[in-house]
Amino acid sequence: MTTLTDSARVEVPHAEDPQVNKAGYLLAAGGAALLALACFLPWITATAPFIGTISRNGMDNGGDGVWLLVGAVAVFAIAMWGAFTGRENAASLGWIYMLAGVVAIGVGVLEKNEVADRITTATSSSSLIVASTGTGIWLIFVAGALVAVGGFLLARKTNLPVRPDQR
Repeated sequence: MTTLTDSARVEVPHAEDPQVNKAGYLLAAGGAALLALACFLPWITATAPFIGTISRNGMDNGGDGVWLLVGAVAVFAIAMWGAFTGRENAASLGWIYMLAGVVAIGVGVLEKNEVADRITTATSSSSLIVASTGTGIWLIFVAGALVAVGGFLLARKTNLPVRPDQR
């Protein structure tokens, strides 16, 4: 039985090397693109008689969606740059992407709770009002998870253990 030791580690190759796995970068970039989209989709939708349907998103009145959008654009730009230039510090970026994904999910939780409070307030004032959580909130969770998983893939790609016969 062969065991791996700390001395049996290998560095991640450059992007020019066909063995480089760009999946982590592309997954983080895709999650960031979905996160940007989530900022513009409805976060809450309410329908009332004689008024109609009203939807609000994260960009309305300079809400938290603005900050999510800024973070999403930054993650997207850095991930695409890393995917096509072969960044040597993929592990560091991976940890940053994991943190960004967790922060996005945390913001999603806070916003979901705020939306739930608003729905409770709106529906308790009249039985004719129908309100629901919009698709943008749910997409924040999906996008944050994709960014975090992309970061995990990048973080684990460094210092991969190799069998001694592969050296």
